[in-house]
Amino acid sequence: MTKMALFLPVELYHEIALSIRQSDSEAWRTKSLHDWQRENKVLVTLSRVSKAWRAQTLPVLWDEILIMSPSGQFDIEDLQLRLWLLLNDLRNTEGGYGTHVKRLSIYLKHYVVPETLINDTSLLLEEMLEYFTGLQSLQLQITCQNVCLANPVVHLIHRLPFPSLKSASLQLFNCTTCEDDLLGQFFVNHPGIEDASIKLRSDRRRVVMKPDHGLKPDMLPNLRRYEGNLQHLARLHSLQHLTTIKCWNGRRKTPRVSSQTIFVAALSKLSNPFPSVTHLTFTNRDINLCFDTFQALARSFPVLEFIDGFEAGQNFTDFMDGILDDKRWYLPRMRTMVVHDFQADLFADLFRDENREICIPFNVESAIRKLPSLFESFVSLTYLMHDGFRGEGQVFGEFEMHRVAPDSDDFV
Repeated sequence: MTKMALFLPVELYHEIALSIRQSDSEAWRTKSLHDWQRENKVLVTLSRVSKAWRAQTLPVLWDEILIMSPSGQFDIEDLQLRLWLLLNDLRNTEGGYGTHVKRLSIYLKHYVVPETLINDTSLLLEEMLEYFTGLQSLQLQITCQNVCLANPVVHLIHRLPFPSLKSASLQLFNCTTCEDDLLGQFFVNHPGIEDASIKLRSDRRRVVMKPDHGLKPDMLPNLRRYEGNLQHLARLHSLQHLTTIKCWNGRRKTPRVSSQTIFVAALSKLSNPFPSVTHLTFTNRDINLCFDTFQALARSFPVLEFIDGFEAGQNFTDFMDGILDDKRWYLPRMRTMVVHDFQADLFADLFRDENREICIPFNVESAIRKLPSLFESFVSLTYLMHDGFRGEGQVFGEFEMHRVAPDSDDFV
């Protein structure tokens, strides 16, 4: 078997290596450290079979680089050692493997870093990034107790050109006003980005990029997928090709202001309408489908087909009880919905009675069956029941309901 493998066509070596490295956009967003290590282990093993295998496998091995803190207490000196070893390989490889790097992820979580180590680390990062001229995807997640490492990294990426960059995920904590301004300039410098994820936060406030620091209308003309808050989306202005939004709702600052009110107000500030958005997700899952929400969504996303994040609470059932057929025209292409119910009392009962059958509450099921009266193209709904005791809630019940036929209001 080994001899047969050694005399395979060279093109097949490369195809085999590519099949091991799962690098499509969805796999890249969801890949775990274990997945990445498993892929690397197989690719390294293949590279040791022969020179032919090595020549075809190493470029694929260098296709992705992941720098991740192994624990909550990240040793900055350990980071420096990793960067120095990586730079040593980049400097000494005649084949220029830095040009093969298409995807780079840096996940750092550490406590207060000594000031004397910041400049050295920043210089190592800068030199490393200069080798990656063909970078297509960049993920940065930097969490620290003081504003040490996130700020110099922002200064680096805003001025380094990545002409092939298609995807950028920036989750930075403790950014200062100056740094979030530079991030705005980063997007101005990379108009080819198709997939953007933005999450900035400081200890004192939620950071919002300012519109008067280099941002301009349609600054990301090719953007198709966006994750972040609606305030940042508003700064990006008209987005003709945007199809998918994952919205990180701002937490309510006071009990007097509901997430519902904040969400509707944020929608009103967008450059409406977004003519191509078909998929919308709310991560907080506390948005009620009421008339104000319904009207705001129709104004912002008239061709919406999928929504995940509505709460199946009392407001939802009350609204569905009072719907009128003349609202059908608002979202005529709506087909699929995922709703969430936080049933803390029911979950507590499950501990007492393991044989209890979990079912959809009658009033919620009745409201769901009226959805075709609201959305003429509606096809299916997923209903998730959460443990209300644990933050966003652990799912303990999942139901799917499908419309029997396009002209029927019955579900199965």
